[in-house]
Amino acid sequence: MEFRQFDKHSFQATLKAWELQAEQAGMFPGEQAAKLSQVEKTLLSNSNDSQHKDLAYAVFRQGCDVALASCELVLSDRGSLSGRWLKMLKVVLCPEIDAGFQENNVDATSLAVSVYRCAVLGSFSERLNHEADTLKLYGRDHTMMQFLSTLFTSIPQADPDLHASKEGRWLVIRSK
Repeated sequence: MEFRQFDKHSFQATLKAWELQAEQAGMFPGEQAAKLSQVEKTLLSNSNDSQHKDLAYAVFRQGCDVALASCELVLSDRGSLSGRWLKMLKVVLCPEIDAGFQENNVDATSLAVSVYRCAVLGSFSERLNHEADTLKLYGRDHTMMQFLSTLFTSIPQADPDLHASKEGRWLVIRSK
């Protein structure tokens, strides 16, 4: 798996594939366009204020232009005292993985965990490309909060050069 920014081609390929997957899974038509609306908005807009910049990333299979998940990131420049933060606000799984995950399918759950791991590690690596010293991961729902809690306890064992803390619904990761 690879973590990279959406471009217009990969966005269109993803939207088309996700709509087909949703139809096959019996989901509502048009729901996928709504799920990917922030990606489209980010790709079409060049206007970001000086303190916040929206970024549209995704987890892809190697060499594929259809995303397994979209990742909504925001780069926040808090000035010289607070530094720059890269925030991962939301991860949206493709309909195929999401449907299997909701049905407690073991393979889909394993793939969902791998996709989230790739998104977190990819976001952490990307913070350096955006000169951010902190990665903040938002726990949007109960499932994500559980995932972040597990991640919080595993970070010190995975990399002793990282420091993790919980701040409300945020998991904050910094280099020591």
